[in-house]
Amino acid sequence: MPANRRSGLVTDPIPYASLGVEVLNPDVSAAEFAQGWRAMPLRYRLQMWLVIPFVMVMQFFGGTRRLLSPEIEMSDLPSATDERYADHEFTEHAERAFGGERDERLLAALSELIGTRSAERIDVAVVYGAGHVPAIVRGLFELHGYRPRAAEWLTVLER
Repeated sequence: MPANRRSGLVTDPIPYASLGVEVLNPDVSAAEFAQGWRAMPLRYRLQMWLVIPFVMVMQFFGGTRRLLSPEIEMSDLPSATDERYADHEFTEHAERAFGGERDERLLAALSELIGTRSAERIDVAVVYGAGHVPAIVRGLFELHGYRPRAAEWLTVLER
């Protein structure tokens, strides 16, 4: 889409296999994502399909820049907005379809690492989008009692 090309976002095909470290990829396949999408009630899928044309039109009028502006942030701490929408059925289904299975698989892979390599001093990098961080942090706390002490965020976009 031309608007996306103007945004300055690029893909970075990192050659993970050539990094010389173990790489795990606990992500879902396209077929598994499609299965999760179909599990969402039809009325919510229809709502998503009805919104997509408006989102695409917004892309042509600076929507990407607004979406990626400094005012948009991701936090792993609960907010008033999270509380307000926490019980909304649509939000629950959308989060499940777009992140739930991915987050669960990542947490399972991290738990496996904790179980098998926790005696070693190793660095673990999680290459996922910021939208997954709250679930990961919450999951590591609930499953293993881990609390963040420090974090390093990689800025993928500067204006």
